[in-house]
Amino acid sequence: MRNLLKNDLLRIIKDKTIIVVLIISVALAFSRPLFNALPGYIYNNLYPENPINVRESAAAFSLFLDSFSITGIIGLLAPILISILISKDISFGTIRNKIILGYSRTKIFVSYLLSSLICYLILMFGYSLLTLLFSFIYFNPFPVDINQGLYVAYMFLKMFFYILVYAFILSFVMWLRISLKGNASTITLYIVFIFGLELLGALTHLISDLFIDLGGFGKFNIFTFLSNINPIYYINNYLNESKIYLSDILWITIPTVLYTSFNVFMGTLILNKKDIK
Repeated sequence: MRNLLKNDLLRIIKDKTIIVVLIISVALAFSRPLFNALPGYIYNNLYPENPINVRESAAAFSLFLDSFSITGIIGLLAPILISILISKDISFGTIRNKIILGYSRTKIFVSYLLSSLICYLILMFGYSLLTLLFSFIYFNPFPVDINQGLYVAYMFLKMFFYILVYAFILSFVMWLRISLKGNASTITLYIVFIFGLELLGALTHLISDLFIDLGGFGKFNIFTFLSNINPIYYINNYLNESKIYLSDILWITIPTVLYTSFNVFMGTLILNKKDIK
């Protein structure tokens, strides 16, 4: 299993497509802090008599944490490219070579998923760290009037949540890629899936608030429940840096682990079909 994982990782790293992703990551890491700071500098040049404090208009660590977002450019792009690279075995029919060597199809899928997750984490952490370094040029490290110790704890906890969601996303994309056997259809359905979950979460949350304002619902609110079990929406909209409750941890962890387990089950089930060679 270790050799299988090593070979899959090397195949991703050696592909020239990764260079394109790295170039895009560096460019975005440089431009994001710049574009956040630029309006403040322009305003100060236009109205020097009433300047604003550009360094306090954003926070370096806030931009760092935002860089992990699933719906950001790198967050969207990386799973697509990684899944395409890792599933070339299926496209070119070379998966039979691994089977001949004695690897089970289940181990092959798990290796695909683990190597994809490792590469995804390296890309996201690298991009976020670069964003942090460039952000120090323009902004203070932490938001104004916030407990820095609690904020650091919040960052580590949210990064852990992001890792769970990354596993969910990659397991879904990998299952999708194996099922469809086509890159274009995989990319299309993946983007629809991500933004569909975000839109569905916003819609159910809006309906929930509307019914609560009208005095509806008893002890159980189905729309709040649907919004809570949507990890893409929950991680982007519900978590608050001032205080995270145990319920937040449970709402993120339990549904995401269940979804990921289902995706892994379906992926291994499809890969074990006789016609995928």
